Amino acid sequence: MFYLLKMFFLILLSFSFLSGCAHVFNPKRINLEAEGRFSELERHMESQIKDPSKTSTSKLYHLCLSYQKLKKYRKLFPCLDCLQARIDTGDISRWMHFGYSHKAAQLRAEAYMELGQYNQAIEQAKLAYDYVLKYDPEQIWKIETLSVYGLACALGGQKERAVEIARMLDSLDTSSWSYEILDRIKRTGLARIYVALDFFKQAYDIAFQKFAFDYSIAKAIAGDKVFLREKIAHNFIKAKCLFEIGQLNKSKLVYEGLLALQQTRDSGTIYWNILFDRGRIASIEGQKDKAIEFFKKKNHIRVG
Repeated sequence: MFYLLKMFFLILLSFSFLSGCAHVFNPKRINLEAEGRFSELERHMESQIKDPSKTSTSKLYHLCLSYQKLKKYRKLFPCLDCLQARIDTGDISRWMHFGYSHKAAQLRAEAYMELGQYNQAIEQAKLAYDYVLKYDPEQIWKIETLSVYGLACALGGQKERAVEIARMLDSLDTSSWSYEILDRIKRTGLARIYVALDFFKQAYDIAFQKFAFDYSIAKAIAGDKVFLREKIAHNFIKAKCLFEIGQLNKSKLVYEGLLALQQTRDSGTIYWNILFDRGRIASIEGQKDKAIEFFKKKNHIRVG
């Protein structure tokens, strides 16, 4: 009986990063993040926060996250200034296994990558990793920040450094958590770096690795929706790799499934890239009107 209770707790704890655990245990903001419902998250956090200077780091993080995912940069950067100020005062509060010391720098790095400002992205990504080593040296945060750091270096032309970081990431032990969950996060991060380096075969091999973990147990606890954010990111990498190695029909099938989800449309960068690749696929197939339609949708994504 004790073993079963221990396993139940470990499953809940493991999904605190990916899915926010079961809804009954979580603040609403964490469930909205896990489900990829970033438009809702924005509305919810703006209704909750009246004075950012008097708001906890954890709440400010979710407000900033919603802006970053929705590409609302005019709101994002002032929000990140407030978040960093809270972190600098020592408010790196933890909830279960959530560490916040690196979050402002990491969100800046991701935003700078989206804006094509790669030198700034590399600087902020390294800062995020340094924060983790100093304040939150857990494997989950090392994996998260190294994934962003390696991607920034790859996009910024520092390919040798990106390969070095990918090796560091690959070497991280994932056995201390539920293996299949943490290892999948790591492999998704590696695949993103390899895609940015144009190593599509390596990315394909990593993204398509199979895992033995039975998600039905965790689904029974937390529900299907809490897996959407992770699934969207992972399936996007799969579709991208399939496209780049010439398996257009399989890539199109995965992309179509992703486009059917509102959560994909709330993930600005992923949504933009999917529309772009769908337009390219349609063009290759000779469907010029359809290609133009996808490209127009891509260009109409609001940034600001």
